[in-house]
Amino acid sequence: MALLAAAAIVLAGGCGSESDGATLTAHTAGVPQVIDCPFHQAVVRPDTLILACADLGAVVEEITWSSWGPEGAEGEGTERDNTCDPSCAAGNMVTKPVHVMLSALVQPGNVFTQATTVDAAGQQLIRPMTKR
Repeated sequence: MALLAAAAIVLAGGCGSESDGATLTAHTAGVPQVIDCPFHQAVVRPDTLILACADLGAVVEEITWSSWGPEGAEGEGTERDNTCDPSCAAGNMVTKPVHVMLSALVQPGNVFTQATTVDAAGQQLIRPMTKR
């Protein structure tokens, strides 16, 4: 009897591990990610996207994502842009609400490679994102 119980535990444990691992791998492999700068890790639904990695002169913060999938991602956030006036080192930051969209999903890697922001005046900014 004890032998049957032990066998049942081993079989159940083996089946559970394989199933959980396959589910986890399939789930994580299917969710698109974004890498805003080469020194960052790939993430899903980040709160902040850096659009100008060299000087942090364009950043979208406080992002609330309304959709996220292989066909694209969309959300609302606050963009901070450096005016670079009189120079980028001494420029002022302008803050405005924007609609942000991620697109151009590439394989392998499953990452979005383009970010587009549109402000209330309809001004559009398109920036490349980092590939793996």
